[in-house]
Amino acid sequence: MMAGRDFGLPQAWELLVAPTAQSQAAQARVDAHLAAATDTFVAFDLRTMRIDSVPLFDLYIQNDGEYVLYRHRNLPFDTQTADNLRSNGVSTLYVMGDDEPTLAQYCEQHLTAMLHDERMPMQERASAIVRVAENLGRDIVVDGQADATERSLHMATALTAFVSDEPDSMNRLINSVRDGDTLEAHSANTSVYAVALARHAPDPTLDLVADLAAAGLLHDTGLTFLPRKILDKPTRLTVSERKQVELHPVTGEQLILQSGGMPETVTRAIRSHHERLDGSGYPDGLRGWAVPWMARAVAIAEVFDSLTSTQPWRERMKPYDALRYMLSDMRSGLDTELIRALIPVLRRVDVEPDA
Repeated sequence: MMAGRDFGLPQAWELLVAPTAQSQAAQARVDAHLAAATDTFVAFDLRTMRIDSVPLFDLYIQNDGEYVLYRHRNLPFDTQTADNLRSNGVSTLYVMGDDEPTLAQYCEQHLTAMLHDERMPMQERASAIVRVAENLGRDIVVDGQADATERSLHMATALTAFVSDEPDSMNRLINSVRDGDTLEAHSANTSVYAVALARHAPDPTLDLVADLAAAGLLHDTGLTFLPRKILDKPTRLTVSERKQVELHPVTGEQLILQSGGMPETVTRAIRSHHERLDGSGYPDGLRGWAVPWMARAVAIAEVFDSLTSTQPWRERMKPYDALRYMLSDMRSGLDTELIRALIPVLRRVDVEPDA
């Protein structure tokens, strides 16, 4: 279960003008937490379970601080099972840590139903999105599953339908994102923030929104090939290490192209999400409006999430401070119109203002 992030913003604040400064997003590998998951348990809300589904994982409950096997895998989860759990005051279930990928597959299979289930708290729906994102990233990078990119697009379509159909869903979903301190969480958060910017697209169709969500989810796929010591390095990168990092957009684009199934606009956004309007970005040094609109939107989303997430070399910023920084130190490289577009979205989130 994930704690929501504080997105309170002041009602009026001054937009600063200052020189640009580039931000680097560094994340951990897709499987880092799974490697440490053996003999641990992963909690999730009872309402995640779909009636009459057949989970392929064992279900555990807690009793007097001990984890107790409640139901074996491959047994139908029916109404009577759910009622029995609720009548005994059980609202949280657990799986063994090494079963978390199977739980993620279950969430992916039932994602559309979960996202539209008003019984599930928005936090739990966000948790399902993150689990699916983690699993897709692992399948693409580690296992090389050819259908993973197509599945990513299906997930993006489900997310698009959710934010299009459910009143206030975008704000509630943003209020539930967690610290993007892993590659998987950062990718899921970037997808959510990118969708929030979709209405500012030149032609904001539902297909474009889904493509934007997929680009956000897959934008840093190339980082997973970097050594962990570079991703987690708390000090300045060497010239050689920086060159390796700056290859990740091309690596990610090539991987997605090899997997197939993604529109060209998505692969171009993956390649160009570190390009900057002042020509200081990479890998191609594009300048001005030569940077595709979708890449500019993903850049805003991923920089904002990176700044407001815990990093190996610094504490995370409050959203207000991150936006001020982006509009001052980064204004020559980023699309300031899109940065400002985030402000009303974040202001509508029902949280306490920043101190």
